[in-house]
Amino acid sequence: FTAGSSSGSFATVNVPDGYTFDQSTGRLSYTSTYRTSTDVNLSATSVPTNANLDVNAGTLVINENKTLNNLTVAPAAKVTLNSGVSLTTSSVTLQSSGSGTATFVDADATGTAISATVQQYLPTGRNWYVGIPVTDGSSVPYSALTAAGASSVSYWDEANGAWVNGYTGNLTRGRGYIAVSNAASTASNISFSGTLNTGDVSVHLTRTVGKTKEGFNLIANPYPSYLNAMTAINVDTTKVYPTIWYRTKSGAYSFETVNSSSGVGTNGVTGYIPPMQAFWIRV
Repeated sequence: FTAGSSSGSFATVNVPDGYTFDQSTGRLSYTSTYRTSTDVNLSATSVPTNANLDVNAGTLVINENKTLNNLTVAPAAKVTLNSGVSLTTSSVTLQSSGSGTATFVDADATGTAISATVQQYLPTGRNWYVGIPVTDGSSVPYSALTAAGASSVSYWDEANGAWVNGYTGNLTRGRGYIAVSNAASTASNISFSGTLNTGDVSVHLTRTVGKTKEGFNLIANPYPSYLNAMTAINVDTTKVYPTIWYRTKSGAYSFETVNSSSGVGTNGVTGYIPPMQAFWIRV
């Protein structure tokens, strides 16, 4: 195109594909989308500043400081932000479907907070034990679950030995919830928006003598990544049993267990807790 000035002089600027030219500053900026579908390190790949970056499959390792416009991670794809590396972006979306859920490992726990929208796919016909992957639980309402097709939201109150059914408050990180299935709904995604949890997350555990299910606490993986129970659940085993209980359904509802010290579980279940997965432990 040809740009003119008030003096009547003109200059022709050749703009490469994927770039836009700002007449007021004379700068080129990258606006197109870069897509990756295999394992890749960002420092080894030419991704221009302010690009839209889609991770369609495989694992992306961000090992250099990078400013992006948008980062979108497809279901089952993975992103790791290495320690000491900063990521600046206006939008991060972790997608989910029946084929899996995108994961994001923030190894730079002391760095810049990452804001994101995190999805979790929920088929119908069963209740789902879930938790939130974002820090600002005060702004994550129960409707984040009911909007995705849950008929109601419940959680276990250990101190009273009873379920709190029809919960209508805000969701708290680290607490496990049940998204009660609505058989009439269609499969859809929960969508949580906020600052991704990273670093240590403390969860208050109780044992109330004489109550039903005494000492059982329903808690949740608060990260948008898998959690290694053998190293990440920092508890005194003289006070908390090393067993993790998953509520599962294959025809009928049942429990699967994992020893968090050894990682050995029943029916192939491992010590790697899925993102946003709620599970039982006992004081």
